[in-house]
Amino acid sequence: MQTEEASGCQDSDVTAVDDGIKIFDSEELLKRLGGNVAMLPRFTAMFEKNCSGYLEALRQAIKSGNDEQVRIQAHSIKGAAANIAAHKMKESASALEEMARDGGRDGGGELLIQLESDFRDFIAAVRSFNEITPASGASLH
Repeated sequence: MQTEEASGCQDSDVTAVDDGIKIFDSEELLKRLGGNVAMLPRFTAMFEKNCSGYLEALRQAIKSGNDEQVRIQAHSIKGAAANIAAHKMKESASALEEMARDGGRDGGGELLIQLESDFRDFIAAVRSFNEITPASGASLH
């Protein structure tokens, strides 16, 4: 994982990139939150909690060979990741969803491992962002 400064709000705006796909696009998420930095920890904590549940259900669905549940859980993760600007997770979840929709099982375990890695990278990027960004409740613009 690399961290690059993104153009935009100010020097504390960090965008993490892996393989050319953004792990966490802080600028995009802050735009969605109206620039309110104080809201970011709340939204990312909700995402972390919800996504942990989706990932557990996805693990169980892959283990049991339930393609429909794999598709549903991967789709849920994809949507949540898109909403919070976790682009790398969105791509991995999309690949899992497509695999399940097509009825394929080969590679499901590897895709799950990648998705879980992307999730950990996203959480690390958010924590890094929170450490360097003022939490005063002010807006970045």
